[in-house]
Amino acid sequence: MTPPAPAVGVIGTGAVGQAVGGSLVASGVAGRLLVASRTVGQAEALADDLEDMRAALGTPVRPGAAQIEELRACAAVVVAVRARFTNMRSADVRMGGIHANAPVIRDLAA
Repeated sequence: MTPPAPAVGVIGTGAVGQAVGGSLVASGVAGRLLVASRTVGQAEALADDLEDMRAALGTPVRPGAAQIEELRACAAVVVAVRARFTNMRSADVRMGGIHANAPVIRDLAA
C-alpha cells in the first residue's frame, strides 16, 4: 500500500467541499486535511465536522482549518469554490458560473 500523503487541501466548504472532505477523511489518503474557505468560521466548522467523522471511523487523517497560503505544502489541493452569482441559464446550467468562477480560480492559481 502507498503511504499517505503528508497533507491534502480542500478549498470550499459547500456541498462539494463537504463531500470531498468526507471522502478524503474516510479514505485515509493523507496525514492531514487542510480546509480553507471564504471565512475562517466556515473552514473551522467543516474541519470540526470532519474531525468527528475521523474519530468515529478511526482514520489517521487529521482535519484542520487553514488559510489559502498554508495549502502550498499540500501534495494535492481540491478547488471546490463557487463564486456568488445568479445563474440566468435555462440550458446547460452548470456552465452558468464559468464567467463568475474563472476570476476566483485565476486568483487562487496566482
